[in-house]
Amino acid sequence: MCEWIDAAASMGWVEDHELASSDTHKVQYCVSVGIRVYEDKDQLILAGTYGHNTSTGMNESNNRIAIPKGWIKQRKVLYDVRPNRAGTPSP
Repeated sequence: MCEWIDAAASMGWVEDHELASSDTHKVQYCVSVGIRVYEDKDQLILAGTYGHNTSTGMNESNNRIAIPKGWIKQRKVLYDVRPNRAGTPSP
Protein backbone atom coordinates (compact mmCIF):
# COMPACT_ATOMS: atom_id res chain seq x y z
CA MET A 1 0.00 0.00 0.00
CA CYS A 2 1.34 3.41 -0.92
CA GLU A 3 -0.06 6.71 0.32
CA TRP A 4 1.01 9.61 -1.87
CA ILE A 5 0.19 13.11 -3.04
CA ASP A 6 -0.62 13.63 -6.73
CA ALA A 7 -0.13 16.80 -8.74
CA ALA A 8 -3.15 18.82 -9.87
CA ALA A 9 -3.63 20.54 -13.21
CA SER A 10 -6.31 22.81 -14.59
CA MET A 11 -7.03 25.03 -17.58
CA GLY A 12 -8.57 28.45 -18.03
CA TRP A 13 -7.89 31.91 -16.73
CA VAL A 14 -8.05 32.26 -12.96
CA GLU A 15 -7.18 35.27 -10.86
CA ASP A 16 -4.42 34.66 -8.31
CA HIS A 17 -6.66 35.31 -5.29
CA GLU A 18 -9.01 32.49 -6.43
CA LEU A 19 -6.31 29.80 -6.19
CA ALA A 20 -6.34 29.52 -2.39
CA SER A 21 -10.09 28.83 -2.25
CA SER A 22 -10.44 26.61 -5.33
CA ASP A 23 -10.50 22.83 -4.88
CA THR A 24 -9.62 22.34 -8.56
CA HIS A 25 -6.09 23.54 -7.85
CA LYS A 26 -5.35 21.43 -4.77
CA VAL A 27 -3.05 18.42 -4.83
CA GLN A 28 -4.86 15.10 -4.41
CA TYR A 29 -4.27 12.59 -1.59
CA CYS A 30 -4.10 9.07 -3.08
CA VAL A 31 -3.80 5.49 -1.87
CA SER A 32 -2.56 2.83 -4.31
CA VAL A 33 -2.44 -0.90 -3.64
CA GLY A 34 -0.46 -3.08 -6.00
CA ILE A 35 2.47 -5.37 -6.59
CA ARG A 36 5.89 -3.70 -6.52
CA VAL A 37 7.41 -4.57 -9.90
CA TYR A 38 10.24 -2.00 -9.96
CA GLU A 39 11.86 0.52 -7.67
CA ASP A 40 14.87 2.81 -7.85
CA LYS A 41 15.96 5.99 -6.09
CA ASP A 42 13.47 8.11 -8.06
CA GLN A 43 10.32 6.03 -8.44
CA LEU A 44 8.16 3.16 -7.25
CA ILE A 45 6.22 1.19 -9.89
CA LEU A 46 3.18 -0.79 -8.75
CA ALA A 47 1.18 -3.17 -10.94
CA GLY A 48 -2.42 -4.26 -10.52
CA THR A 49 -1.77 -7.64 -12.16
CA TYR A 50 1.40 -9.74 -12.19
CA GLY A 51 2.10 -13.22 -13.55
CA HIS A 52 4.49 -15.66 -15.15
CA ASN A 53 4.12 -16.25 -18.90
CA THR A 54 4.79 -19.96 -19.36
CA SER A 55 5.19 -19.47 -23.15
CA THR A 56 8.05 -16.99 -22.85
CA GLY A 57 9.34 -17.88 -19.39
CA MET A 58 9.19 -14.20 -18.43
CA ASN A 59 7.32 -12.46 -15.61
CA GLU A 60 4.85 -9.84 -16.84
CA SER A 61 2.76 -7.05 -15.33
CA ASN A 62 -0.22 -4.96 -16.36
CA ASN A 63 -2.06 -1.87 -15.07
CA ARG A 64 1.08 -0.12 -13.76
CA ILE A 65 1.54 3.22 -12.05
CA ALA A 66 4.89 4.99 -11.53
CA ILE A 67 4.90 7.13 -8.40
CA PRO A 68 7.76 9.62 -7.85
CA LYS A 69 9.51 8.88 -4.54
CA GLY A 70 9.23 12.52 -3.47
CA TRP A 71 5.43 12.27 -3.63
CA ILE A 72 5.20 9.21 -1.35
CA LYS A 73 4.06 9.95 2.21
CA GLN A 74 3.84 6.42 3.63
CA ARG A 75 4.29 2.80 2.50
CA LYS A 76 3.28 -0.52 3.97
CA VAL A 77 3.87 -4.07 2.71
CA LEU A 78 0.56 -5.89 3.00
CA TYR A 79 1.74 -9.22 1.57
CA ASP A 80 4.96 -10.04 -0.27
CA VAL A 81 4.18 -12.31 -3.22
CA ARG A 82 5.75 -13.06 -6.60
CA PRO A 83 4.67 -15.88 -8.94
CA ASN A 84 7.16 -18.71 -9.21
CA ARG A 85 8.04 -20.39 -12.52
CA ALA A 86 4.93 -22.57 -12.29
CA GLY A 87 2.83 -19.42 -12.18
CA THR A 88 1.57 -19.92 -8.63
CA PRO A 89 2.17 -17.42 -5.86
CA SER A 90 5.12 -18.09 -3.59
CA PRO A 91 5.14 -16.01 -0.38
